[in-house]
Parts: sequence; C-alpha cells; structure tokens
Amino acid sequence: MAQPQLPAFCRTRRPITTTVRLGSLRQLKWLLWLVLAMQLSTVLLVLAGPVPAPLAANPDDPVHMRRQRILWHPAVVTLLRQEA
Repeated sequence: MAQPQLPAFCRTRRPITTTVRLGSLRQLKWLLWLVLAMQLSTVLLVLAGPVPAPLAANPDDPVHMRRQRILWHPAVVTLLRQEA
C-alpha cells in the first residue's frame, strides 16, 4: 500500500520573508487614523440622539418674514416656474 503524498506546493520550501516599505507603513497608519476618526464621529452622532423637529414658523417672526420675502421674490418665482 502506497503512502499518501502531499501536494507539490507543500513539499517545496521557499523563503517566507516579506519586504515592507516604510511608505506603505505610513499609508497604513494614516488609513487607521482615518478609520478611527470615522468610527468616533459615528459614535458621537449616535450619542447625540435624534434631531428635534423644527419649531412651527411664527408669521410675525422677522426671520420668517424675510424668508417669505426671498421665496416670493419675482426672480425666484420665475426660476421655480421654469423648472416646473
């Protein structure tokens, strides 16, 4: 009865050394910092909770009146009509 043989890639011996350039390590470091920053920002967004709904506009509010004036400016109305 014959002995089982290993595949050829298991029988050949090659050196297992790998050369890594310093530039590659620097890029990896920056990439890790970027991933860490993204994860931190995500955690902060989750901890901040939902954004509250905007307050109902008061018609006497000067900011509301200014927005209405800008919205109903003839140039804006013309642009909106052209897009429709």
